[in-house]
Amino acid sequence: MTAQDTIKSKHYLFPDFSRGVVYYKEGAAVRHDMNYNLIMDEMQFINEKDKQAAFYDFDKVEYISIGLRRFIPLDVDYAEVVMDTDEVALVLKRYTKVSGSTRGKVNKLLNNGEQLADNVTLSSDSTYYLVRLIKPKGIRKGIFKGLALSQNRVVEALYGGFLKVYSNHKAQIEKFIKEEGINFNNAHDIIRLAEYCFKLD
Repeated sequence: MTAQDTIKSKHYLFPDFSRGVVYYKEGAAVRHDMNYNLIMDEMQFINEKDKQAAFYDFDKVEYISIGLRRFIPLDVDYAEVVMDTDEVALVLKRYTKVSGSTRGKVNKLLNNGEQLADNVTLSSDSTYYLVRLIKPKGIRKGIFKGLALSQNRVVEALYGGFLKVYSNHKAQIEKFIKEEGINFNNAHDIIRLAEYCFKLD
C-alpha cells in the first residue's frame, strides 16, 4: 500500500471513534465518542443525533484525552501532547494537504467508502511546537496544566524556538545541539532535545 493509499484509507487518527473526555477550564469533564479527522483537521465527536460533528470550543477547553493520548487547543485546531512539564509542552500538529478537490468533498467520499478521482491528491505533514503553559487557579496537583493561547506562548520547535523558550539556558542548549548533531527535520532529534531542555528547569 502506498503512502497515498494509506491516507485515503485512514483519514482518522484512530481506527474507530473511541471514548474520550473533554476537560473544560471551569472544571467540568464531559465524555464523548471522539476521533481526529485528518482531512478536515478537526476533533470530532458523535452527537446526540448519532452524527459526526466538529468540536469547536477552543477557548473553553483545557485539554481532551482519548485513551492515553492528550490533545490541547491551538488557535482553531488541536495538537497532540508528545511530552510536557508544568511549564512547557512539546506538541505535534498534523496536516493533510488536499489538491484537485475540496476537503469537504474528499471527507464525504471517504466517509462513504467511495473512491477519489485520479486527479485528487493527498499528502500528510506534521509540525512540532513548543507551548508555554500556565497553571489555572485551583487546579489539582498532578493533572495537565492549562494553556495560554497568546501567540508568544506558541513557537515552532526549531533552533530559535528552543532558545526563545529556554533563554536562560542558551549556552547549554547550543552546546547540546552541536555535540549531539541535532537535526530539526528529524522528529527523534526534536524529542531528544525537548527531553534535555525539560530537565534544565
